[in-house]
Amino acid sequence: MKEIKLIVTDLDGTFLSHSETDGSLEKNICAMEAAREAGIPVFPCTGRSWLQSAAQVKRFGFDNLCVVNNGASIVEIDSGELRYRNRISPDLVEPLLAIGEKYQGNDIITQSSCQEFIGFLASDETKKQQILERYGPQMQGDENIRIFTSVEEMYLASRGSAEMVRYIVEPKNVPSSMIKELDAIPSVEIAWSWTIHLDVMAEGANKGSVLPILADMYNVELENVMALGDQDNDAPMLSMAGFGVAMGGASQRCKQVADYIAPAVEDAGFAQTIERFVLGKNR
Repeated sequence: MKEIKLIVTDLDGTFLSHSETDGSLEKNICAMEAAREAGIPVFPCTGRSWLQSAAQVKRFGFDNLCVVNNGASIVEIDSGELRYRNRISPDLVEPLLAIGEKYQGNDIITQSSCQEFIGFLASDETKKQQILERYGPQMQGDENIRIFTSVEEMYLASRGSAEMVRYIVEPKNVPSSMIKELDAIPSVEIAWSWTIHLDVMAEGANKGSVLPILADMYNVELENVMALGDQDNDAPMLSMAGFGVAMGGASQRCKQVADYIAPAVEDAGFAQTIERFVLGKNR
C-alpha cells in the first residue's frame, strides 16, 4: 500500500460506537490525535447534516473540514462556512417529499436536510413530540428543527437549500413500489446510510465523489488517502480511496469493495487500523 497522507472516516458505526461505555471513543480520539501530530489530517465524512454533526466534530478535534449529508457539502468546522455544495435540484424536492407523504402509512418519517435547519413532515402531534425528543438534543436545541404539516409548506421552505431528503423507516416497511418511484426520479443518488435511513441526494453527491475534491484541497493524491466506513453509503469512498477500510460489522457491500476489514467499532477498529497502517505499530 502507498503512504497514507490523508484520512477520511465515517462517524456512526466507524469512529463512534453505538455504546458509550466500551471505551472505543477515547482510543479513537487518541489515534486520530497521533495521526494529526504526524502531519496526517483526519476528516469526518457523515450522512448526518451539519447541524447534527457540528457539536461532536468540534469536540473530538478533527481537522477543519467536515463532509456532511453523504457528500452533498463540505463545511468548515470552525466557521460553519460552506466550501463545497451539491444540493438537490429544486424541481426534484417536491416529488421526493410527496413520495414520503404517500407512504407515511408505512411508518415513514420524511426529513429534509438543509444547511439552516432540518425539516420533518409530520401532522400527528405524537409524532411531532417524538421527533423533538429524539433530534432536539442532537441538534443543540429545538430551534434548528422545523416540523411541517404539508408537503407544500415543507417544499417552499426546503426547495432552495435541500442537500438530502431522508426517509426514516425500517427496510421491511419500504414497499417495492416506493423504490420504483424513487428510481424513476432523474438526477438523484439513493443509498442506505443506516439501518433505518434511506437517503436521496443530488446526482454526483456521494461520499466517493467528494473524496477527490477533499484530497485536492490538500494536494494529496487519491492513492494516498485512507477511507473508513461501515454502511452502504460508505462503499463509494472505500472504492475511491487508495486504501479502503470496512469495519468488522460493516455491510456486505462495504466489505466487498474494501482493501482491509478492521476489527469491530466496539473494539476501537478505527484506532487499531490507524495504529497499524498509519503509525506503523504492530505491522
